[in-house]
Amino acid sequence: MKTHTLPNKFVAVALIGQLVLMTVFLVVADSNGFTARVGVVVLGSAGMVLVYLLVQLASRGKFGLGDVKFSAQFGAVGGFLGLDAWLWMMLTPFVLAGAFALVMLATKKMSFSDHLAFGPFMTLGGLLVSLNAVGALIEKST
Repeated sequence: MKTHTLPNKFVAVALIGQLVLMTVFLVVADSNGFTARVGVVVLGSAGMVLVYLLVQLASRGKFGLGDVKFSAQFGAVGGFLGLDAWLWMMLTPFVLAGAFALVMLATKKMSFSDHLAFGPFMTLGGLLVSLNAVGALIEKST
């Protein structure tokens, strides 16, 4: 949060790790639908990158390209978990960051000219959405 950067090595390792885990899961649990699910993961990832790229372009540089690159893994996981999860993966970080910014502004610990690191909100949002989706899958299977 202090440096407001997402190192490329971190982003690449995280994405590769998630793709390996999803591939192993698909091979073990859903070998019949493997190709279709891989396609959805790729589309989810590309779609999320596109959304974040549009936000970055609209922000005129106030939204970092690191966040755009980092969004690839959230789109992949969202695609893997389904459309609802993908939408929540996209929206939750913005809601969390907005709520945090409102609290910080209200308590005068932040001003409108301050920058806010978005990566931590992406991480927290992705974790919350993933846990919720996995919990729903577990509940559905029992």
